[in-house]
Amino acid sequence: MPSVAVQGSWNSATLAGLLAFFVFLGSLGAQGQTNDKTPAGTQNQTPFQIKVASNLVVVRVVVRDAQGVPVKGLTKEDFHLFDRGKEQTIAQFEIEASAATSSSSVANAPGQALASPAVRGKFLALYFDDLNTTDTDMMQGRDAADQYLAAHIQPEDRVAIFTSGKMLTAFTADPKQIHDALFKLHASARALTRIGECPQLSDYQAQQIERFEDDQTTDAWMVALNETKAQCPNPNPVPFIQMQARNIVSQAQVQARSNLKGLEQVIDYISHMPGQRTVVLVSPGFLSQSEQYQLDRIIDRALRSQVVISSLDPKGLALLMRESDVTRRYNPSTGSGVIGAMHSMDSGREQIATDVLAEVARGTGGEFFHNNNDLKAGFGALSGSPVYYILAFAPADFKPDGKFHALKVTLAEQKGVNIQARRGYFAAKNEADAEAEAKREAVSEAEAQAQEQIREAILSKTESQELPVVMGAKLSEGKGNTRELSLFAHLDAKPLHFHKDGGHNLNTVTFIYAIFDQKENLIVSQQRRASVDLPDAGLAELFKTGVDVDMTFQLKPGIYRIREVVTDSEEHHMTEFSKSVKVP
Repeated sequence: MPSVAVQGSWNSATLAGLLAFFVFLGSLGAQGQTNDKTPAGTQNQTPFQIKVASNLVVVRVVVRDAQGVPVKGLTKEDFHLFDRGKEQTIAQFEIEASAATSSSSVANAPGQALASPAVRGKFLALYFDDLNTTDTDMMQGRDAADQYLAAHIQPEDRVAIFTSGKMLTAFTADPKQIHDALFKLHASARALTRIGECPQLSDYQAQQIERFEDDQTTDAWMVALNETKAQCPNPNPVPFIQMQARNIVSQAQVQARSNLKGLEQVIDYISHMPGQRTVVLVSPGFLSQSEQYQLDRIIDRALRSQVVISSLDPKGLALLMRESDVTRRYNPSTGSGVIGAMHSMDSGREQIATDVLAEVARGTGGEFFHNNNDLKAGFGALSGSPVYYILAFAPADFKPDGKFHALKVTLAEQKGVNIQARRGYFAAKNEADAEAEAKREAVSEAEAQAQEQIREAILSKTESQELPVVMGAKLSEGKGNTRELSLFAHLDAKPLHFHKDGGHNLNTVTFIYAIFDQKENLIVSQQRRASVDLPDAGLAELFKTGVDVDMTFQLKPGIYRIREVVTDSEEHHMTEFSKSVKVP
């Protein structure tokens, strides 16, 4: 029989919704259009003066005094800018003032650049992260936004509403259109869900398990092992948890990338609008450490397009304290110490997940509103802008290596002020690295789309037979009060198509079994991948023998629905069907 590599993983997590990035710009018509006329007084405004060079780094700076009031009247000579500790020459300098700030008050100081004219019209894009926000928090954010906009929107202002999946309304000043768009908001059905998983690992917990894979004394391991023992007994829980954690981390990375892609497209859209441009990211946060390069690219694009990004956490005051126990030391026999470990993970996730909200705000001159239940006031605080100082420099000894450069901005003499600026930037990559990165992103997005199709097929009850697959089942004695259900799948390989790589034929066939109880709850699932890599001479034997995959499940007595999905990586053909089985 030809060699076909079959890889397996426990994979309830993989069946959770993975999101392919959305494209809504094409549906908007010509870029820069709105639903109504352009605000009066914005047609002939002076364009932003910063000249974009390939290696020019733009830094927007907000300076506030001890009372939090924006400091006006600063000049280029007041600032010092450091890249990796080395002072840089500020090649270009601009002052940007909002409509609420008089430009004349900062334009005539000796040696100071003229301020960009204050703009009359405001363009406000609300981007609701429906991938990570619960329905309850979404409703809180929606109602606060609706109340604030109904009371404060001006005739020359324009508002647009976006989610990770679509644009709910283009820029408009129509209160009813804005209200109706807001009331279409809800948590996305494609958000990452882990129905039926045991143990229930959070993305942060999974990340910590993967990071400390061999240290089972950590808080993340402590909670996972305790839950597995109490709710989902497994004779060998450690590899089970490790595999599940790796799946969840991979999914969280794809979801973060998709979310940031959506935010980037909103910035592209609003950047064509003639006026003061603000994006408010409404989100409880998400894990973005693996996507720092993309995040820096978003900040840089917003800076170059004169777009301010502010962020608002819709869950309000974070209540992280669970009921406390007397110890943090974990006792495997009693489970004591787990509550303390849970609280530690709650706190850790809150800090890590909200870093992305703080970073986009700090880096673009916006505000981060969080730990406050007055969300209506939050929208008010984020919709205005103080005076911005725009610094641009060409890094000395620039190397296109993609490495991170820490930035620091200081003032020459003034003390007792707070300086808000981006924390750093990633150097551009050389052409070969950039091309490789683009290919990796394309592969990742394709994988996300394939996983979403699989998820939908698993949760569906429709049947199709695009690949010739036969399923068999066998019951035998299990452990304790369970029975062992063995499932067999045979694929006739003759209809498969292959990708040619030199003299080899490549294809990967994915087999998924999911088991649902009588209430249609997903109990457990497994996934196997059969990777075919054969020379032409080996195909005849493959066509003769086919591909065989088997999986085993430990089930309690009852009636179950078995769902099988088989798909290939080349033609994306799919076979999906359900069978009932009774476990006595």
